[in-house]
Amino acid sequence: MTNPLLDLSGLPSFDAIRPEHVGPAIDQLLAEAEAAVKAAEQVSPVSWDSFVVPLDDATERLWRAWGQVGHLQAVVNTPELREAYNSNLPKLSRFGSALAQNLALYAQYKALAEAPEAA
Repeated sequence: MTNPLLDLSGLPSFDAIRPEHVGPAIDQLLAEAEAAVKAAEQVSPVSWDSFVVPLDDATERLWRAWGQVGHLQAVVNTPELREAYNSNLPKLSRFGSALAQNLALYAQYKALAEAPEAA
């Protein structure tokens, strides 16, 4: 069975998303996003295509899937979905906080902004 939270090719398939899809999808997308962050910290030389695009792609997939879960939690709010949401929320909070405070990524963005190609 395909996890609808991992299919980000079109509009969300809200009717196909089940609470049991949440954990596996978030774990997979979070691992992909964390790997993209680690890779982005090491990119040299920094360019839009080598740094921003892969990082943005990975984090967008994660946040888009989580947005679908959050929407369903707000409008359906079954005990099972609430449990799936609440058990994954700390993972996303930790990731989001770490991403926003990542000094290595800040240095990479700063290097990109100072690159001659950015002028």
